[in-house]
This record gives sequence, structure tokens and C-alpha cells, in this order.
Amino acid sequence: MRLLVLLCIATLTFALQCPSKLPVTCNCKCYFCAHKYGSISINCSIVPDLYDLLSVLENGTFFEVKIDKCKKPVQNLTKLPSFYTICLLINNCGLEHVVDDAFADIADLELLDLSYNALTKMPVFPKFPMLTYVALNNNLEIRLFVTKNLNGLLITSKTRFQMTAGMGKGELMKFTVILLFVLIHWLQQLRKV
Repeated sequence: MRLLVLLCIATLTFALQCPSKLPVTCNCKCYFCAHKYGSISINCSIVPDLYDLLSVLENGTFFEVKIDKCKKPVQNLTKLPSFYTICLLINNCGLEHVVDDAFADIADLELLDLSYNALTKMPVFPKFPMLTYVALNNNLEIRLFVTKNLNGLLITSKTRFQMTAGMGKGELMKFTVILLFVLIHWLQQLRKV
């Protein structure tokens, strides 16, 4: 009987919960919530205010946080509140500039996607030990490139106006190699899980 009580207490200790004050345009899914290795995914379609949402997430632990559109555009992304997530996607929010320490308090960030915004220059990313992939696709002036820095960070970008149809044979070959590299990288990451 004591063992059963201890198991129930341990389960309650590790139980994960979705944040209670999420906007109605967000859904939250909790996978294996009673297990200490469970995960929470948050997916928001239209966020009334990005910083209000992020303040709800403060000090939380999530597998992924996906924000697809901000009703009120956020031109200058300032330092985000502290929370834990592996994947952070902030798309279609009108971002034009990202301050250098914007992601400094996001623990264990591995994948960052700032695609479909209005960025014109490459944001500065602090040295995250876990960050391996940054997507900046479909921003205004950032050209197509894939870079792997000294820490192994993979960064991809493609502008809205750049299409493979207008590429020469050499450019198309480079583009194909880049896509294969990204695909291989993702397959390696999937094998680790």
C-alpha cells in the first residue's frame, strides 16, 4: 500500500500541465504528461500579443512552441522571458530586427525558425551549446545560404523572391546540394530520437 502511495506522489510530482492562460488561438498538447520525460507542444495560429503569450510561458518547460502569426506585428524582437524549449518557431510576426540577447534565456534551444518575417539582416545568435539549426526562410533581404559555423550551427535562408527556376545550372546544383545537406542533417537528428 505504501508503495502505491509513493508511486502516486511521484507521478503527481512529474505531471506536466499545459499553461492555463493561453490565448484561445493556441492549442496545447501534452504527451506522456504523467511521466517525467513527457513533453508539451504549443501551437498558436494567430497571437493577439506575442509578449503576452511569452509571459504565460515564462519558467515553463516545452518541447516546442510554434507561433504562426502575430495580430499585432512585432518589428523589434527584444529579450524573451526565460523558459525551456527545444524548438521555437516565430513566423509571420513582422519581425524586422532581433536584439542580440533576444534568446539568451531560452534554455536548451536546438531549433529556431524565424521564417516569413521582414528581417533584412542576419540576427546575432549567442553561443547556445544545443542550437543546431536556424531557419530564416522568406524574409525580405536575406539571401539563400547554408552555413555551418564553428559550433556546428546550421543556418538556412531563402528570400521570398528567389526561385530555382531562374537559377543557372551551377546555382541549381549548389541549391540541390544544400537541400540534400539539410535533409541529411534532419535524418541524422531523427535517428538520434
